Formats: sequence, structure tokens, C-alpha cells
Amino acid sequence: MEKIMRVTGKGKLSVKPDMIRLLLDTTKVCPTYEEALRQSSEQTEELKNCFEKLGFARTDLKTLRFNVDTEYENYRDENNVWKNRFLGYRFTHNMKLEFDADNERLGRVLYALTQTEVHPEFRINYTIKDTEAAKNKLLAKAVADSKEKAKVLAEAAGVTLGDIVKIDYSW
Repeated sequence: MEKIMRVTGKGKLSVKPDMIRLLLDTTKVCPTYEEALRQSSEQTEELKNCFEKLGFARTDLKTLRFNVDTEYENYRDENNVWKNRFLGYRFTHNMKLEFDADNERLGRVLYALTQTEVHPEFRINYTIKDTEAAKNKLLAKAVADSKEKAKVLAEAAGVTLGDIVKIDYSW
């Protein structure tokens, strides 16, 4: 009879962020589709010019998502009936700018953004460049934890551990 022991290991890892990811969103309603595309392009160029003055390459500003939708508003007509009115085309442009974690540089970037006509909404994420290396360290810690648990359980059960038959790798 085959003896099976199933153990779940956990790993904890603290990693100091080494990269700043600045997420920028621009949006505007324009009367025509062509105007929406033109406005988005002009705003993106202004942001690229802004960042280029700070030492970034123009290609450092990356598009994550670009969308153009129709925009309507609800209103009541003269008979007090609710209706929809076409307002135009809303573009939404989501972008990112990533650079080494440097709060002084971030401060210069944020100040420069306040000086532009674009005024994008933004979010700041502190992250790590090599996520795969961090995941691998975490997996190694989880496996070490499960091995330790298995040793304790085997000793308490009065059995010896053999070779690992199966590892279920899921998050």
C-alpha cells in the first residue's frame, strides 16, 4: 500500500521596490471622432515633450490602452420625458512611464506634469523590475516550508519520508 502525505507550503518574501511605475490617464470629449484622435495625439505629444526634457526617451511613455466611445447625457424634454442627447466622442488614453526608484526624479516628473496643459490623472506604483526572480525565491521558500512540515508530520507519524512523487504548483 502506497503511503501519501500532502503538505502545503507557504512562503513570505519582502522585496524593496526598485522601480517606479507612473500610470497616466487622459480623457476628453470632442465633437467629432477626428477631433478626439487629434486631441489625444496632441496631449500625448505634449507629455512626451515634457518627459523628454527630463531625460526620458520619447518611447519611454507607453500606451496601455486607448479607447474612443460615444458620450451621451440624459435630459428631460419640454414634456418632462427623459431622453438621450449625443455630446460627442470621449477618448481615454491610459499610459505608463517606468523608471528606477528615485523619489527626487519622481518629484521632478510630478512637478513637470503640473506645468503642462494636459493635467492627466495619475497613480504611482512602486514595484520591482525582476518579478520572475522574486516569484522564484517565493516558490523556493514555499517548498522549503512544505519540506519542513512534511518532516514534522512524518516524525510524529513514525514514518520516514521517501522521494517526492508530485508537486502541485498553484497560487
